[in-house]
Amino acid sequence: MAQGNTKKSAELRTYASRKRPSPFETLAGRGAGDESPTTTIHSLPSNVLLEVFDYYRLGKLTGPKRHSEPWRWYTLAHVCSRWRLILLDSPKRLQLQLLCRHGLPVPNILRYSPPLPLTLDYWQVKPPNAERSASGWNDESMNDALLALGHFDRALNVFLFGSPQRMIKFLSAMEEPPLELETLRLWSTHPGVSFESPLLGWEAPRLRALHLRSIIAPLPHAPCLTDLELFLHRHETPGMYTLNELIRYLGTTPLLEKLTITLSRNNILPINEDDFLSPENTRTSLPVLDTLLLRGPREHMEMVVSRVDAPLLQSLSIAVLEPFTVSIPSFSRFVSKAPMLKERSTVAHVEFSSQSVCIRTGTSLDPNHGAIWLSVSNVEEDLHLTSAITICGTLAPVLSSVNKLAFGFNDKGKKPADAGVADPGGWLALLMAFNRVTALRMESSLAHDVAGVLQRSLATQLLPQLDRLELLFHSEEDYLAAGIMKVYDVFLAARESDGRVVNAYSKIIPQRKWALRFKDHAF
Repeated sequence: MAQGNTKKSAELRTYASRKRPSPFETLAGRGAGDESPTTTIHSLPSNVLLEVFDYYRLGKLTGPKRHSEPWRWYTLAHVCSRWRLILLDSPKRLQLQLLCRHGLPVPNILRYSPPLPLTLDYWQVKPPNAERSASGWNDESMNDALLALGHFDRALNVFLFGSPQRMIKFLSAMEEPPLELETLRLWSTHPGVSFESPLLGWEAPRLRALHLRSIIAPLPHAPCLTDLELFLHRHETPGMYTLNELIRYLGTTPLLEKLTITLSRNNILPINEDDFLSPENTRTSLPVLDTLLLRGPREHMEMVVSRVDAPLLQSLSIAVLEPFTVSIPSFSRFVSKAPMLKERSTVAHVEFSSQSVCIRTGTSLDPNHGAIWLSVSNVEEDLHLTSAITICGTLAPVLSSVNKLAFGFNDKGKKPADAGVADPGGWLALLMAFNRVTALRMESSLAHDVAGVLQRSLATQLLPQLDRLELLFHSEEDYLAAGIMKVYDVFLAARESDGRVVNAYSKIIPQRKWALRFKDHAF
């Protein structure tokens, strides 16, 4: 037996020491056991080296990135003149670009490099110099950025972040139409940038992503646009376009997949009463829109959803900045025309906080799997349940598919002192919107209010399909002190006598994990 083990160990050592071919040797035709002279990578033909370079490029592009950044092809270009010629002979195949950003010698890059497409990355990355402003800018960086913008016609990706004064200088430097531009992200640190010259009024046939924050400017004609984000502050001058004109502009972007519009409460794009009375043939269709995020006053959000059709929408997020007391029919019609929202709304989470109410639906309680997120801010005292009922009425077309329901407060899990959630009539109306629910989860601080409603509504068949009840507690002391499970004895006994057994569970979740209490996929 020992001799056999020794023999096997020797074979393993021999196998481990055997030279294996490198990828370059295999590509050159030399394999294991081939005793021909070693073939170096310099012996490979140019077309094979090009394939190797392209494979290397793809490897450098893997992994999550903050935004698009060119791969560092010049590392290969510095190896030898032959490699450099192969790289520069195939700039489109290898997607060669020049990177201009804080800390790089931009004047030398532009002076001595071939006229390749440019990526201007002047985002929130601070330069290495000791003297710099809070946003990462100094005089050298500012001059470099303006110098690079002088070649705006070669720009492929542009990321600019700075004060309103700097943004106006940047916009003034964008003179030549960038026919190759694919990504443009302009963020001002403060509101007040209104640019009336044809900043973006030119054609942008390849533009795919456009993000403007605190900047009002003419929008480009971009038929290939897939991602549009507009963030408008309250102090900006809304002289460029009305909300109605913005919605009409969306009709020129048939490939749009993600749309984000954020409007502040006090200064918004102007709207007129006639804008709501548009005939059916003036509606804007976004046939491939997948994600829609809206934030602003109710009447502006209502106008957007009343004028836009998005049949393939899978994710909808709306934050209304003031409460509303009646359901909004335009919201209901909008979600009813997006069947995938209903298909993905099998779980609902109703969350209360001191001044807001939020309802989220999805395939689980994890926000990353959400379908609809609708929140209302600035809710007055004792109107939390009223706001929740109004939201449920607005989302009625999709709530019929919800089979799991959760109630809770903000991440701290504490019941706000001014939260009006003790009204039995309000709870009755709220729960009646979820008649197909089979599982109910709630925090212990809500249990007494809900238990009383369930007991008094046995005859009304409230939650008729319920078969699972979960209560969440902060600690074992909280569980013992509350005695909440006894409150449900009457309800559970009545359901059992009626042949519909409801299984009740209690879970104790430590405070350090309380923020993750609704991310339990087992629910």
